[in-house]
Order: sequence, then C-alpha cells, then structure tokens
Amino acid sequence: MKKTLLYLALAAAPLMASALTPVVPVVKHQQAMKSPVVMTGSDDRFSVMPGFINAVPAATPAPALRADVKSMTFALCSSPYTALSFKSQTVGDVVKQCVELDLANAKKFAGNQITAINIANPMNNSGTNPIRNVTVFLTHDLEAEPFYTQDGTLGSKGGEYSTVTLDTPCDIKGDKPIYFGYTITLTQACVSGGVYYVVVDGVPTDNYSAGWLYFKADGKYAWDSAVEYYGGLCITATITGDKLPENEVKMAGLDAPVSTAAGEEFSYVFGVQNEGVNEVSNLELEYTIDGESKTVSVNLPEALAYGETGIYGLSGPVATKTGMNLPMSLRVTKVNGNDNKLASVTSSDYYNCLPAGKGFMRNVVIEEGTGTWCQYCPLGYTLMEYAREAYTDGSLIPIAIHNQDEMAIADYQAVIQAYFSGFPQYIANRDLAFANGFGRSLEQNKAILQSFYTELRSYKSVADVELEAVYTDATKTMAKVTASTQFAMDTDNPFRYVIVLTEDNVGPYRQTNGLVGQDCPGYEQFTRGSQYVNLVFNDVARSISAAGGVQGSVPTGVSAGQTYTYDYNLSLSGVKTENCHVIAMLLNGETGEVENAKMVKLTEGGAGVESAVADGSALTVSGTTGAVVFNGEYTTANIYTTAGALVATAAGESSVALPAGLYLVKADQTVAKVVVK
Repeated sequence: MKKTLLYLALAAAPLMASALTPVVPVVKHQQAMKSPVVMTGSDDRFSVMPGFINAVPAATPAPALRADVKSMTFALCSSPYTALSFKSQTVGDVVKQCVELDLANAKKFAGNQITAINIANPMNNSGTNPIRNVTVFLTHDLEAEPFYTQDGTLGSKGGEYSTVTLDTPCDIKGDKPIYFGYTITLTQACVSGGVYYVVVDGVPTDNYSAGWLYFKADGKYAWDSAVEYYGGLCITATITGDKLPENEVKMAGLDAPVSTAAGEEFSYVFGVQNEGVNEVSNLELEYTIDGESKTVSVNLPEALAYGETGIYGLSGPVATKTGMNLPMSLRVTKVNGNDNKLASVTSSDYYNCLPAGKGFMRNVVIEEGTGTWCQYCPLGYTLMEYAREAYTDGSLIPIAIHNQDEMAIADYQAVIQAYFSGFPQYIANRDLAFANGFGRSLEQNKAILQSFYTELRSYKSVADVELEAVYTDATKTMAKVTASTQFAMDTDNPFRYVIVLTEDNVGPYRQTNGLVGQDCPGYEQFTRGSQYVNLVFNDVARSISAAGGVQGSVPTGVSAGQTYTYDYNLSLSGVKTENCHVIAMLLNGETGEVENAKMVKLTEGGAGVESAVADGSALTVSGTTGAVVFNGEYTTANIYTTAGALVATAAGESSVALPAGLYLVKADQTVAKVVVK
C-alpha cells in the first residue's frame, strides 16, 4: 500500500477545520497536484533550460461569446515550469507538439466544439519567443494527415500563453480521440543557440496523452514522448458548447492521519477536482471508517472553476477500532446539492489507531534524491544543510541518496526507483503523503519541510527505537549495530529494520549549478556562482542493509511492552569513521513506511551488549528481566539511555529495577551496555 501524493504542493502545514464550518483551502491550482521535479539528464535527447519560467500569465481568453454559450479550457498540464531544447535538431527541421483529447474525454465532451488552441510560447535565454509563426493542427491519428490545419501567430514573450482561435470550430463527436497541437520550423539552433522550443510543467506523469513530440532522431522523424521525465506539454484547448459536463467532481486524493487514538476525533486532508463547467461551492462527502459510512456537507470558501483542484482539511471522524493499516475511504456524493456524476470515484488511505494514551514520539527520516549532474540539485543541497543546523536533537534524520555520480551506491537505487520521480526530491519517513520537490524560494522550501516535520512528530508511533553502534576491532573497519524496540500494543503487522551508514565531509566534488542568474531567494551561494561549483557533501548514504528492510529482523507478532533486539554487523570499509553516523529505520512491512528511527555516532568498543567488563575490574554488569544487575563491588553507578539521558543512579546496590530497554551503565571505571528484558 502507498499513500496518495496529496501533500506534494503544500507550502504550509494542513489547516484543519470543523466539518460543520467552511473548510480552509490549503492550495488550489490547475490540474496537477505535484510539485515540479524535473528529472534533469534522464533523457539525453533533450536539454533543460538553465532556469525557470518566472511570471506566467493565464492563457489568452478566446473571443467573447454569446451569454448563453459556455466554454472551458481542457488542460492536462499545470503551469509552465521550464522548457526543453532538442540536442539533435538543426535550423530548418520540423517539430510538432500536441496533446490528446482521448476517447474517454471525447465521449465526455461530445456535442461541443474545440474553438481555440492555447500554446505556451517557446523561448530563448533572453526570455523572448523566437518562433512567431506556427501551424495548428487537429488529427485523429498521429500517423495520418491532420484533418484540420490553420496558420497562427504567437506572442513575443517566452513562456506566455498565446491563443489561436480556429476559423472553423472542430465538432467533438465522441467516437475518436482528437490530438491538438502545432507545427513549427526551427529558425535557430537549439542548444548552441539557447532556444527552448518545448514548454513543460515539470510534473512527471505516466499519462502520455499529456504530450507527444514529432522530431528528428538518428536522422529519422518519429513521434515520441518525454512526459515521464519532464511532465505535460503546456498546450490546452478551449472547448465551447451547450453540452459541457456539469456537476462532475472527482476525488483527487485522501490523506488520513498517520496515527490516531481510539475514541479521539481526528483530522484528514482531501483533494477534489472540478471537471464540470459550473463552478462548485458546496459538496456532500461520504467517508467510511470502521466499516461505517457517514456524510458531511461542506461549503467551500472559494468556488472551484473547471479544471481547478482544491485541497482542504476537515475533522470529525472518531476511530474506535485499534490496529495497524486501518482503511478509510472518501467520495463526493453531491455537487451544489445535485447528484455527483463522478460519485463512483473514491479515494482511499489508511491509518494506525493506538490505544488511548499509548504510543511513542516519532522521529523523522528525510531521504533526499540528488546527484552532482543535476542542475537544480543545489536547491536540495541547501535545504539539507539547513536541516542539519536547525534540527540537532536527533529528531530529524537526514540521508542524501546520490544517483549516477561518484557518491552513488547500488543498494540504495531501489529506493530512488520506488519513491522518486525526479531530482531533486525528498521524502519523509517513506510516506508519499510527505514527498516534495523544490521551489525557487528557500523560505518556502523550509516551510514545507517544517510542516512535514511538525505534522509527523504530532503522530504517535506504535514503536520506540533505541540504537548503539560500537567498533568491534582496533582498526575500526567493522561495527556491531544493536537496535532495540518496544511496541505500544500487540500486533501481527510485520516490521523490518533498515540499517544505513552515512558520512559527512565527503569530497569536494563538482556540482552542476543551473541556478546561476536566477531569481531564487536564499540560494545566493549558487545564483551568484558559476555553472559548476565545488562542494563538500554531508549525510551521504554509504551503505544500506536492505532497501526494503531485513526479513526476520523483527519477529512476526509482537507484544506490548516487550523489548525486541536486532544485531547487525556493519562494514566501515572506505569511509572516514569519525565522520559517520549509523541509522536504524523500523519499517512497517505492510506499507514500506518508516514507523520510527534512531541515529547515533559510532562509539569505541565494549565487550558486547548483554554485558561488559572493564580491564582489570572484578565488577560485571548485566541485564536481566526488569533490572540491571551488578556482580562485584563498586562505589557509584550512573545508568543512561543510549540517547544519553540519565535514568537511574546506584551506590553499591546489587541491582536497579528498570523498564525493558537498552542502557549504558558507568560504574566506577566499568562501562557496560546492557539489555533489560
């Protein structure tokens, strides 16, 4: 199971409101719900513009229509984000770009007309459009001749939308898909001339209807797509008529709380998208938890127009059943008091419900995908450095996962493939509800990270994690890692440990920098720099036990209050151990998410976890059920958690009663690591 990608566009923590009062929108925007994360370098046929499209106005409206005629903009893209050039194209080559009104949408809009095509202008490095003359086209088949063509003129500003109104509107009959787009002949070189002909929204997608390209590769023209790397093409169609869909709102995601407590009201966040021509101001929602369904009426604080997505927060449900990975579903049953024609579209999520008053504080693991080849990765580098400085108590655990550079490790690539759609990008606790790309403002990026951290910390964890990592030999080439955990309730849910080694002060290595000269507040180190900068990298992942966790590292079926330990032999080959941290992540085996985690520095060796004896001392210290036991004479003893908190003292006693857990004991000159069962 995976959570929905609902939070990816948030700039602040979700704002919750009572189910009986107007909700507060977290974000509202066109179509896409993900932040732009352009996968630079993923497709070697293209080059990405070194920068972002800054101010982008809305599409130029079509000519005024009669009052009784309605129109809407059909779009499979979000706002323009950046632009691409073709590495292999030359002056005189032909390029075609188009978007598909697929068969399902053709049936939906049957009886109406396509009256205009809206095009985000190509651009050069100076921000102007080098292509003014285009030929728009409509076709049912990319390999066939278009059934409609018309010359048009684009505006002069790069990245801005221009509208070509069709002299003869195209009837939508609903029996065939319709591809709409335009053809240009290149008048300037691409890469060498700094011209970028393909404007994209930077939101990778597997919906190929969002963009098709016709260009020359290896000396031959062919249709292809790059939406899986760079997102949808910024081309839209104006659809006009008196048979436009009404009262159609579909679910666009649901995020239940990570955890709640039995008998307590909880909050959730959901997204809806208006696919009808009429504005939406009121919704009736039906949610289902614990096998029971309830409805709630919600007045939106701002009406949603066609194509707009609203993300809102509500509270109200009360869970009574405790357990892991409990289901919740949500659907829209009515729109403005009318039956929703898309009521069958349901969003689902899951949550953990703990016994009242139980649970542990949750730490937050930030895994960042990055690479020295990636021109926008200085955005992520800067945020990760901020996180190191801002969170020093171990509650935020940073891990930089490098891809296709000198610091990349093969065993971590499975995480990149499973969770990252581009670079730079990060994910908190391997929960897709807390994944994000990067904007141009450091303060905005800080706010999103802080909101993720704050919200995740607010959810109690079913498990606590303690950790120690001790050198096992004088050469410091191996370490014994011991992770221990307790659970707040009995559960048969599977859990697995992931052990990660990170290293600081790695490099310097040359980092590609695409922020030069860009408007990126807070990133002046890079905006005022050069195309390449030498950086020293921190939190670099050097090894991982198993990307998806070690099978059998936690027993199947655990009991509340009992301590479970896992030992792992960690190789320290090839790293500077004084710069290293060891991280233990406890994964939920059903969801793959991080239930809790702990990070520690490597320490000097002892005689083991169960007991330890100092050289020349007759005193031994060991752990037993419910107590630390001293066998021999000593004057004073201090007992600490592995996090360094003093929990007990002793002055010659033979034993000290303690809760189950892993402890560090210092008795006179004897230092011992013990497990109390």
